[in-house]
Amino acid sequence: MISQDSLQPLIEEVWANRELLTSISHTEAIQSTIEGLDKGIIRVAEQTPEGWIVNEWIKKAVLLY
Repeated sequence: MISQDSLQPLIEEVWANRELLTSISHTEAIQSTIEGLDKGIIRVAEQTPEGWIVNEWIKKAVLLY
């Protein structure tokens, strides 16, 4: 699986420009994000001492999927 730090920029790019859905690296980023969610490695929302934090980029990946 691609690292979370490298997934986020790719997801943000394809969210802004849907033409990138034809790019292999961007579609692999979406697939890797979904895989991370399925395995419980990443979460759409996380509880922190300051409260809940929503990972917007993961929500975007789900919608793009």
